[in-house]
Amino acid sequence: MRDLVSALPPEIVLMIFRRLALQKITQCMSVSRKWYQLLDNSAVLWSIIDIRSGMYKEEHSKEWKSLVPSLGEHHSSERVFDMINDHSIVGEFDDASIVAIIRRAGPALSKLSLDFMPQLSGSMTSALIRHKCTNIRHLELRANRKISSEALEMAVYNASARLEFLALSATEIDDLFVQTLFSCAPNLTHLDISFCRKVTKNAFPFVVDQFRVVFTPPSNSDASELAKRKSLLRETALSNNTDDPIYLEPYSPLSTQEITHQDQLPNLQILLVTGCSGIDNAAVARITHVFGDTLHTLNVSQSAVGIDVLQAISMTTWVSHLLHKKPLRLRTLEMCDIDFRTGLNTLRHIVVPEGENNPQHVWRFVDFTLAVPNLTSIAIGGHNSFVTDDFVMQIAQVYRNLRSIDLHRSLRLHNIGLAALGENCPYLEHLDISGCRGCDDQGVVAFVRGSTALKSLVLCELTITDESMAAIGNRLRHLEQLCVDTCDRLTAQGIRAVVNRCRATLKTLSFNQSAIDDTTVVAWCRAQLQPGATVTASTLQSINGMSVFQPL
Repeated sequence: MRDLVSALPPEIVLMIFRRLALQKITQCMSVSRKWYQLLDNSAVLWSIIDIRSGMYKEEHSKEWKSLVPSLGEHHSSERVFDMINDHSIVGEFDDASIVAIIRRAGPALSKLSLDFMPQLSGSMTSALIRHKCTNIRHLELRANRKISSEALEMAVYNASARLEFLALSATEIDDLFVQTLFSCAPNLTHLDISFCRKVTKNAFPFVVDQFRVVFTPPSNSDASELAKRKSLLRETALSNNTDDPIYLEPYSPLSTQEITHQDQLPNLQILLVTGCSGIDNAAVARITHVFGDTLHTLNVSQSAVGIDVLQAISMTTWVSHLLHKKPLRLRTLEMCDIDFRTGLNTLRHIVVPEGENNPQHVWRFVDFTLAVPNLTSIAIGGHNSFVTDDFVMQIAQVYRNLRSIDLHRSLRLHNIGLAALGENCPYLEHLDISGCRGCDDQGVVAFVRGSTALKSLVLCELTITDESMAAIGNRLRHLEQLCVDTCDRLTAQGIRAVVNRCRATLKTLSFNQSAIDDTTVVAWCRAQLQPGATVTASTLQSINGMSVFQPL
């Protein structure tokens, strides 16, 4: 049978193969020796290594089971393409396969995403050095515990000149790693170091004067420690089983108390430090002071910050504005599940109205709103008594362009605060008030009357009835996601009311652990909604004398 690939110009062939996922290209290499040589020498096909999109398409959601048959078994091009289109023949990637793909990509590698692959080790990072992968702009290596901090630092430093996106959450990096990163990655805009337990406030510089910043040396680092670490990095780079030459730029970790001009730091736009136990209010003050004129997203959820971090942000913002005349550009602030017990003095200053035995010099929430005027998304949920109706009303009155707010498990939020959100925030698209027991039908109906642009609504564990569902269906014509789990007063009639009105837009509907026992409601919802929409539901049933939740 004629090989059409061999008859086409190479440019056309590459255009065809670039439309395939990475694992499919790997399968095509088994067709013939000519196909193997063509694909093996086409670095542009391997420039994006992404286990979520480049390797996994929507139709390939299952784990990889096996690779294509061995190279000795030749198949016609039509047979291979039919096999690729009809089946998901995939296999687990180990160190050897990743190293082989890195070798094929070489300097053309621009994106590497290998999240949650515990089987990977340091040989992958050595391959990045060996094959001169210095043009990586997007690097994700989350939760790969076998890769040491030194090996990660070596790989990141090698690609630091053009690096823009870096995600190393749940790894063993430390303060010195982050300090070095800030000094050698001038184009970095997105940094995710969530759940990195060794990262503290010392990872971030503090301002010395109007133009200079200084890094605090880690407490366990001295000159001999830095020299030892430098030597270990170079040894790691050289530890490979090949005679290929090693490519490694000169490495020079930061010396103690090194002073840097602020303009030499990257223009960081997104910083995620979720779950970092060493990140406290002082760290947030440093972050907003140094990166405030470029940073638009900051996530400090589940860290060691207290609610008085709002005061720290506002104070450092005013100081930064006096020094640099640059406003804080923060648009998204997430601080869920923090220690709301700290900063009780700040809480008193916020909730006490103006003029009621309150000294003039105390900090108020209005100071934060003046310092952060462009906020469009805020997440301050968690089991707390801090978020009150007065607090939510202040947010709603100041941030009228708010797009997203997360207030889950705010124990002192009631209908009046929820109604204020709907009245003052007409552009709101996402709301999460799950677990806010003070909100019921009255608050939900008042809210949806004003916020008609809502796309995502989470109302879990509320004492709402079909009245709220009818109001949601009548008012929210752009609704895409609705979650009413554990709302035990809802009936199938309420669910049908929402689906009837929102069938054209609703993509995700969830009513798990409900009192609805109509087994036909889920099938009816799926038939009414658009193809691809997700409907999940479960109800309490008695099995062998035990009450368990069973899917409908």
